[in-house]
Amino acid sequence: MAAHNKLLALLCSVLSGVSIALAFIYPLTYWSAVLGFASAYLLIHMAYLSEGSYVLSYLAGIVAYATGVYWLVDTISIFGNFPYKLSLFLYCLYVLLDASEFLFFAFFYRNLRPAIKAFPFLASVSFVLTELTTFRIFPWQYAHSQAKVLPLIQFADVAGALGVTFVVFFAAEILHSIVIERKLRLAHAVGLLFIGCVLGYGVLRVDCFQDGKYPTAKVALIQGNISIPEKYNRYR
Repeated sequence: MAAHNKLLALLCSVLSGVSIALAFIYPLTYWSAVLGFASAYLLIHMAYLSEGSYVLSYLAGIVAYATGVYWLVDTISIFGNFPYKLSLFLYCLYVLLDASEFLFFAFFYRNLRPAIKAFPFLASVSFVLTELTTFRIFPWQYAHSQAKVLPLIQFADVAGALGVTFVVFFAAEILHSIVIERKLRLAHAVGLLFIGCVLGYGVLRVDCFQDGKYPTAKVALIQGNISIPEKYNRYR
């Protein structure tokens, strides 16, 4: 890999981690959806440039978790009543362990590449398999970054959150493939048609719940109504 490609792959790795972390720090917003898609695209480009580097994939995971759960240090210290240094150690251990999820992505990407590299869903399948097979303390998925995009997340009716993750990566991978190849292939067109059908299904499902045809149900949610600042105030 050329020196400039190494630097670009490194940058994509870091930015991918930061993007998905910010998507989860600011959930249920269109910014979260954009950041989730951007993270997928950057991760795909990193894998393309580095041929699925384990080191850069792991780096993306470390950046993502270290940024996304920065609040965990205080949470462990205050709610667990641990010394701050021990809380910091446990936080670092958590980040290193959960970031290994991205090592699985590199593994699947490298091993599936010979079989399906001609089709624009190598990274999509690889990351869905990653989310399916890895254990995470906080089971966040790329699908959750799209919660504000109602037509898209309706696809969870059909394929669950993993299906939504697939669509996010598939859309990013099609765009990446078109940008790299500078042409539209039949595989791209079929993929775009599939994504269009997913969104069309979502629009119909949203309409089903907005037209008032179905009976409503009252739902109650009970939780501790304590603000984040109050949680982290040691003197309260």
